[in-house]
Amino acid sequence: MATLAQPPSGIDLSLRRQKWTREEINGLLESGYLDGQRFELIDGELIDKMGQGPRHASAIRRLQIQVVKTFGVERWLVQAPIEAGPGDQRWSQPEPDLAVLAVAGSFPSRRPGGHELTLAVEVADSSLRQDSVRKRDMYAHAGIPEYRVLDLDGRAYTESLTLGETEPVPHLKVSVAELLG
Repeated sequence: MATLAQPPSGIDLSLRRQKWTREEINGLLESGYLDGQRFELIDGELIDKMGQGPRHASAIRRLQIQVVKTFGVERWLVQAPIEAGPGDQRWSQPEPDLAVLAVAGSFPSRRPGGHELTLAVEVADSSLRQDSVRKRDMYAHAGIPEYRVLDLDGRAYTESLTLGETEPVPHLKVSVAELLG
């Protein structure tokens, strides 16, 4: 018979909806309670990352290929946690779909901070509002100099400007249509 991991003392899991801190989530992770779960913590809310469909996964793969061509294999991160900015650290631990390090490096004992990134990209299908507002603001607070959203439904690659399907994507020298497939 399988035994469920027990949450750390002081954490009440009986609530249906609760605002979580990074400290609480890290305690749950260390206890094994969240083993096998894919999520990110945004503003105290656990966002399920299990629902990635084929379009989303394919777009991330195409972005990854272009980023490697442009910046090299040592500078990209795919769905890896980064350090939120000072005002967001207690309640958030974001995981951009793709990020580019300013300088090639490894982070075995900590997460990279926004000031150590050049670019963060989110692929949005059902998450466009969150990616365009909540995450945009969070990444700006973290000091990430450039943030983009690849909008699968709108077939656009946006930041403060929106690029149509045939326009080149800055830094990547590829069209939006090539990223969308």
